Amino acid sequence: MTPQPAETPDAADGPGTPDAPLDLAAARAIIEAQRTRVRTTAYTDDRVIFAIWSTAWTVGYGVLWATSRDGVDRMPGWAWGVFGALILAGVVTTVLHSLRRMSGLDGVSRRTGALYGWSWFVSFVAAQVLIGGLARAGLPDEGVALAANGISALIVGILYMAGGALWQDRAQFVLGVWMALVAGVATLVGLPGTFAVMCLAGGGGMAVGVLAAHVAQRRGRAARRGAVA
Repeated sequence: MTPQPAETPDAADGPGTPDAPLDLAAARAIIEAQRTRVRTTAYTDDRVIFAIWSTAWTVGYGVLWATSRDGVDRMPGWAWGVFGALILAGVVTTVLHSLRRMSGLDGVSRRTGALYGWSWFVSFVAAQVLIGGLARAGLPDEGVALAANGISALIVGILYMAGGALWQDRAQFVLGVWMALVAGVATLVGLPGTFAVMCLAGGGGMAVGVLAAHVAQRRGRAARRGAVA
């Protein structure tokens, strides 16, 4: 008797075959898990950054506002020192926070975070050089102060918008738009009202950002727990 060839198992008979149907639910779960890992590991915690800048702007501009009642030209040097230290702390913390959170990743994500973090430092250094050039060119002290404030605040707004666009973070992008608008309005108001606008609208906007980021994170954790359950 001629031996019959062994039956070839049908592709649909078992999941171990190359042509087994893909489990779409499992694939979706893997994709979501990867997204969650990247977002929690790679990207900065918006609450930390917003809180730092809320404190820097509220306290820093609050000090300038409180000491400008007798005129901008009579403001004490220590007030500008406090303001400068707070802004510097915000920039340095943002850079270090971004670099630290990207240190465990490789490839494009890590490079993106590193470049974004360093863009803060480079932008503010360039801004100081630009403002110094305006002062040397003979711009009046009030004009220099307005330019320094407007340029610095605009940098913060633009970089937040850039971060929101890079990481698809709507809250961060909207807050960047708000900061850019505040910078423009504060410049139009003129000194010393500029300090009040930056303190209340700028620092207050950052505080709202802290709350929005916290709510978003709580909703995200609740959604992940619901998906696991």
